Formats: sequence, C-alpha cells, structure tokens
Amino acid sequence: MGILENKYYLEESIFKPENLLREAKRQKKLEDCKVPSICMLDPDGDLLDYLVRQQKITLNRCWACYHSKLYSFSFEGSEIGIVPCIVGSSYAVLVAEQLFVSGCKLLISVTSAGVINDSDKSKKFALITSSIRDEGTSYHYLPPEVSSCLSAGLLGQLISKEQSEDCPYIEGVSWTTDAPYRETPSAIKEMKQQNIICVGEKEGEPGGIWGGEGGFFPFPGGPKKKGGKIEFCFIIAIKKSDICKTIDKINKTWIHYIKGGKN
Repeated sequence: MGILENKYYLEESIFKPENLLREAKRQKKLEDCKVPSICMLDPDGDLLDYLVRQQKITLNRCWACYHSKLYSFSFEGSEIGIVPCIVGSSYAVLVAEQLFVSGCKLLISVTSAGVINDSDKSKKFALITSSIRDEGTSYHYLPPEVSSCLSAGLLGQLISKEQSEDCPYIEGVSWTTDAPYRETPSAIKEMKQQNIICVGEKEGEPGGIWGGEGGFFPFPGGPKKKGGKIEFCFIIAIKKSDICKTIDKINKTWIHYIKGGKN
C-alpha cells in the first residue's frame, strides 16, 4: 500500500487533542484554564533564551501537553504564549492542534531556514504564503492535489502592509522537507527554477495545518473552531533582525483583520 493511500480525508479522527488534554489535566491536577489567544512556535529556541535572560517570561500552567512546555510573556499590552524547540512537521502539527483546542486563536511560527532565492536583500523575514509539500505529515490532512496556502483574508491584510518601507518581511513560497540532509544540488536547482524562497525541516509544519478561505482546514474531516476564526501565520528569519517588531506587526494586523477591517 502506498503512503498516499488509506487517508480518508472526510472522516474525523477517533483520537482527538481535546480528549488527550482533558486526561492530561486530570492526571497532572492542572486548572481548567485557557492558553493565550496569541501563541508562538520558537523552533530554534532563540527567542525563549532572550526572554529568559531578560527575566520577562513565566511558565504557563494552563498548558497540559505531555511533550512540551508553554511560557507566557507580555508584549505591547498583549499576553503571548511561546513553545520552544518544536522542530519538524509532525511535532509542530501535534502541538498546533493542541494549542488551538486550548484557547489559541493565532499561532505564529518564527524560525530560520536555508535561502534558495534571495529576492529582496533589504528584507529580513519571509512571510510564507504557501508551501511545496515535501514532507509526510501534510498528506494526512490534505490530498496531494490541494495547495497549502495562507487564508486569503489574512494574506490580503498582511500583503497590504508589505508595501510600506518599514515592513520587515516579503512574501514567498517555502519548500518543506523531512530530510534536510538530502537537499541535493539537483533538487535545489529545481526549486530555484520554481522561485522557491527557502527550505528547511523546521518550516514543514504549515503544509499540514494551513487551511483555505475562512477556515482552518478546507475539508469536513479536519479540526474545527466553533464561534470564531483560528489562523496560522508562518514567518522565517532570513537575516538577523528584531523579531519582536515583526510579531507586533503581525499581531496588530491580525486583530484588525478579525474585527472586520479592510485596510
């Protein structure tokens, strides 16, 4: 049986993140509370290290995940959760699904990656708008023929900001892979010809959890968020910069977007 067979995309999973977390909270004797509505994945752990040095971070006791820790910090009046060292698509999707049923509404991932095409040397971040899916996790969520793209509404808001001179990011397409040490010269050449902006194992997660317009997953069998939008935004650092300013710009744009703003 091939790896793309036996997927049944329209069926809901028997094993659900909310059930796992309910039992985890019971076993750990944790309070039944919500994580911050804005959370981050910090695969390299650099931002967490900085916040620890600045003594600006606390352990969040609402997070019941068996495999990771969630910390909280305040930025520009907003509480933000951060989960460090989430590397690889399967681990990132596991954590993302658990975050979204725990109260997270916007998930931002900030990481580093290998540059394939350096299209704008003045920009220090790339906003990933879609992905070439060369990892395995996404194929449990989306059929091979379905593109993995940032939702059109949020994308429109973020891209409209890109025209300003102080915007730290450009838009681009990533190449996700489970095997970073198999990025061969021929494969890289092919990706260059397709105008792929970057590659890396750590940005594999968007392939499985980006959805279509107005929703989280563009198919009935995927996770759902009742009573509101949930979004995933993926940022890759292509040069050293002030990550906090980028997070702030994304955060303010998202708040404007969910309130129905058009500009």
